[in-house]
Amino acid sequence: MEVLFSGVRAPSTLGSHLRSYTWGNVLQLEKAGRELLARLCRQAPLLPGADVLAFIGIDSTQKRVYGHNKEVARFGHTKTQGTSVLVRGLNALIAAVSTPLAAPVAAATRLRGGNAPSARGAEGLAARAIGTARDCGATGTIVVRMDSACYAAAVIAAIRRNGARFSVTAPVTSAIRTAIVGIPASGRASPRSRPSRRRRRPIAAATSLRGAVGASRGSSAWTASASPGCRRPRGRTAGRASAASR
Repeated sequence: MEVLFSGVRAPSTLGSHLRSYTWGNVLQLEKAGRELLARLCRQAPLLPGADVLAFIGIDSTQKRVYGHNKEVARFGHTKTQGTSVLVRGLNALIAAVSTPLAAPVAAATRLRGGNAPSARGAEGLAARAIGTARDCGATGTIVVRMDSACYAAAVIAAIRRNGARFSVTAPVTSAIRTAIVGIPASGRASPRSRPSRRRRRPIAAATSLRGAVGASRGSSAWTASASPGCRRPRGRTAGRASAASR
């Protein structure tokens, strides 16, 4: 310590140290974390099967904080035991990489204000997570999975630009309702024709939006990024709406 510092140094906490970081320091830490994960994957079988198929899950979480002087602490929605509640805290956006044979590992994170929308910064985070997955040996198909909070044309466009596929939950909008209503009744699967075992993995498509939960469904096409519910439309993304009788 005498070689590095001269004089008496004031005691500091980890919190005050982290608060002194600039945005550039945060980016440097993120890069160090990505390189560390890539080196771990080269030294140990952290993501077996990534050369065939890898998943990237993107989701946000709201963490409660205490104290009136917490920086960027804001009220945001979170779910507790299935109930949506308003919590004062910080919002984190997390991307985790996994395979059918491996548990997920964090590939990219971003800490935001508590009132930040879930899709804020998701396009940049998705691009970084895909690059990290490639560095970790994911040379096969990559499927990015998101919920309806990230149903935005900018996010989907970023995923496609980086050579990955996507699976996203679409909110129920008027365009999607119209597409579902347009499915003929003869093309819908009846409840009796559905198998007892349900599929738990989405059907991935490179340029289309598809989903399946059980038996084959009737389907109808619509343009996802031109619909009112798809925010900040850039280009046109084709999709298919699926429905079944219940």
